[in-house]
Amino acid sequence: MENFPRRNQLDKCTPAELSIYKAMEEVEKAGADVKLTDAITKLNEALNLVADFVDGK
Repeated sequence: MENFPRRNQLDKCTPAELSIYKAMEEVEKAGADVKLTDAITKLNEALNLVADFVDGK
């Protein structure tokens, strides 16, 4: 997919990025709670940091 960021294409994610995505999915299965939302936010931050590293940013 041209002009679509690598980090948004699951087939181009590294194993580390995929692990964080899977962790996010598991947290979301736990239900709705402010603490879980905070966990998702922090996992998303981690995902972006890893993607920045992979992308050389």
